[in-house]
Amino acid sequence: MKQPEEMPKETDVFFFRDQEVPMWENSPHGGIWITKIKKEDDVALMWESLLLALIGEQFGDPTVIGVSISLRPRDKLIQVWLKDARD
Repeated sequence: MKQPEEMPKETDVFFFRDQEVPMWENSPHGGIWITKIKKEDDVALMWESLLLALIGEQFGDPTVIGVSISLRPRDKLIQVWLKDARD
């Protein structure tokens, strides 16, 4: 797997549980936690930690269905996707 620094700009990478997709139509009550990463922060470590937490089911909440990273020339965003965000 490439590190975020090795990926081209304008890249979006999604990692979701089986049968889940990053589409609002499939999770009408869902939500997203979006974190804008500072330039001095270690985005590779953050991304790897989130991936391993999702794989290892470490969130302790079944509503967490995926994580994604968006790389842009000016910003890096990490998102945690929820199946149901009403609570």
